[in-house]
Amino acid sequence: MDTGAVSAEPSAALVEAVVSKCRSELGDDSEWLNPAGYPDGLALCVLDAIWSLGVNYDHHVVPVLRRYRAMRRALGADPNTDGAEELLAAADRCGGPDGFAQALGNHQRTSTRAGAPTKAAAVVQAARALGTVNITTAAEFRKAVAADAKGVELVWRAVPGQVSSDIGWRYLQLLAGADEVKPDRMIARFLTSCGAPALTTSDSSALVRAAAVRLGVTARVLDHAIWRYQRAQRA
Repeated sequence: MDTGAVSAEPSAALVEAVVSKCRSELGDDSEWLNPAGYPDGLALCVLDAIWSLGVNYDHHVVPVLRRYRAMRRALGADPNTDGAEELLAAADRCGGPDGFAQALGNHQRTSTRAGAPTKAAAVVQAARALGTVNITTAAEFRKAVAADAKGVELVWRAVPGQVSSDIGWRYLQLLAGADEVKPDRMIARFLTSCGAPALTTSDSSALVRAAAVRLGVTARVLDHAIWRYQRAQRA
């Protein structure tokens, strides 16, 4: 379990091993992409951050986002600018979390524990929780994190599926525009192939950040380059 503990400084040798593999395997860094995320759409940030944990992104998250966008566009709305209030209204229009899951075509749960809430229910809970601390838009989220990151993190960590790991929290920030790393299984596999031992998510994030500095790119750009490389390896 990693609850966002302070990470250890990665060794110079390990950083160099990651940098070396990045240079040999990830192609020309001038062609690495800066992931767009959803800087104007808190609703999409929440949906993506919650649904992406523990699943194949292309098979499960992409269809959920596609259906949500279609649902909102059918009403003449712009899903790319939806905030927490619009997300809650969309779920309510479906009759609540169960109907929302049905409309999104995905009834996955937040864990394998018996009776665990669905991810649709977690999305609704997250939107409500953020609203209670006056965070309804992506801009408000960024402002709140800048002012009190720990306070906002505690609100997010109370959401089902987000308690025991900081992956979702880091990814939420990345999606909203922060220079973050999502230290999930894709990143872990890449770092393991570089000779890294089993690392906490905090240590994985620190290692990617250190390698990004050496490579002269942002952490989010390197994170995305690694993710695309690992996805291609699994294709």
